[in-house]
Amino acid sequence: LNAQPMGFYAPSTLVADARRHGVSVWPPCAVRSEWEATLVPQSEGQPAVLLGLGGFRGLGAGGREHYEAEAARGPFTSIGDFARRTRFPRTALARMAAAGAFRELGLGRREALWQIAALPLRFGDAPLFEDSADVWSHTEEAAAERGAPVAAMSARDTLVADIDALGLSTTGHPMELFRSELREANIPTASAIADMRHREEVTAAGLVIGRQRPGSAKGMVFMTLEDESGLINLVLTPAVYQRYRRPARNELLVLARGVVERKQGALNILVHHLEKFSPRGDAPPLPPSRDFH
Repeated sequence: LNAQPMGFYAPSTLVADARRHGVSVWPPCAVRSEWEATLVPQSEGQPAVLLGLGGFRGLGAGGREHYEAEAARGPFTSIGDFARRTRFPRTALARMAAAGAFRELGLGRREALWQIAALPLRFGDAPLFEDSADVWSHTEEAAAERGAPVAAMSARDTLVADIDALGLSTTGHPMELFRSELREANIPTASAIADMRHREEVTAAGLVIGRQRPGSAKGMVFMTLEDESGLINLVLTPAVYQRYRRPARNELLVLARGVVERKQGALNILVHHLEKFSPRGDAPPLPPSRDFH
């Protein structure tokens, strides 16, 4: 996670796979996180992975320097204290709030967003009263007293906020939002496909996380899909790739029909039809695929 960008798998896939293997992964925390991901002890078992604040989008070129210098001075005691000392842009603070980064301060996601909206920041996110902690504290207290006039986020809103802020979620996967729809269409999960027989017909759906077209593969294209239960490997012959070139190259959510192939312990789907998956309702923001052509 701290060596990105690297390799074939994006942070979202690394986190999802770690969680499937029993590793606890915690979202970034404004009070406890360092800039990069760290291991933190748990009361039982192996340590948990605590994601770093550097994973949030839009913290600015000097974000790390300001954050690490202020964190070394002492713990952050409130949203106003955090905003004043780190000088993060309001948009970045809002992403952090929406993703639950201020939970250690006793604030829910929308409560934190409400307080950030009240902070004394002027155009360009520069502090209006930079050196006056009293002004920040008073504004924050007034927002807290008024309370957040909104309900807590739904599970879908939480997932969307996480992906928008971090490009990943530590609690869910985008495909979970469509699982009931896929279940109605009798489309299995990746874990169910892993138990299917050789040459069995199957329709698979997932988020495209990678594409490869090695020069040594005689025009064959390999795609990897991901859902909440695991990974699905697709193989497209040159003819199938040319027939479905647009979804094969451009789409992030796809439906693939084909046959299961089991060879030397590996399972792939040899695809004969590929199309864009258009779920009912709006899809959340999706992490981009990693493509190697």
